[in-house]
Amino acid sequence: NWILQTLQNYPNIDSNIIQTNSDAGIYIEFSAYFIGRNIISDNIFASSKSAGIYCNDKLYSDNNIISENIVSNNKNYGVYLDNTVCTIYKNILTNNLNSGLYLINCASATMTISNNQITDHKYALDIFAIISFSSLLNIENNYIFNNSNAFQIYSPVRIPVIKYNNIDNISNKIIDNLSSNNIDLRLNYLGSLKSSDISSKINDYKTNNNIGTVYFIPYFDKTIS
Repeated sequence: NWILQTLQNYPNIDSNIIQTNSDAGIYIEFSAYFIGRNIISDNIFASSKSAGIYCNDKLYSDNNIISENIVSNNKNYGVYLDNTVCTIYKNILTNNLNSGLYLINCASATMTISNNQITDHKYALDIFAIISFSSLLNIENNYIFNNSNAFQIYSPVRIPVIKYNNIDNISNKIIDNLSSNNIDLRLNYLGSLKSSDISSKINDYKTNNNIGTVYFIPYFDKTIS
């Protein structure tokens, strides 16, 4: 099933090629971790949590790192994080069948997703729950393009901070807000100079008065270097 599975270890997984497994390429549970400079691809859907990288820390370690990996063509998620806190930066997540990054049950700590390239997914980032008011999720300086949807957000207790991202060539929704919270999408490049074009790709209070408003003005009028 998994080429690399760890339980209650402290693995440093670096510079591997991990391909064509029947479930997750890397599966980590009850463990702090560093995952860097790996190529993880073509792992086949075998469960609802199948992913190139699956991490469920549950120890709430705050020094976990996922960095400089290429995660592609996995048959459900690129990276699936459950009950874990980590820094995710400089990864290429591309052409995974469902989401580039799926996040559920973010714990009470600061988590940063930055400088990643996330392309060719149904959802670039799928954020299901941030479970604590003391949690802080920063999503910044990412290049998010050629996805059907950029963000899908469900019922967070604490709203993610989303800024300085290049979000372009989104065919359906820039953000699908399914929570009752207002979300700030200002200070991002959103793929157009016309506010009407941007608004048409945002699902929020204007289409369903049971959900929160997405604020997106002012936005950058050119890509952010």
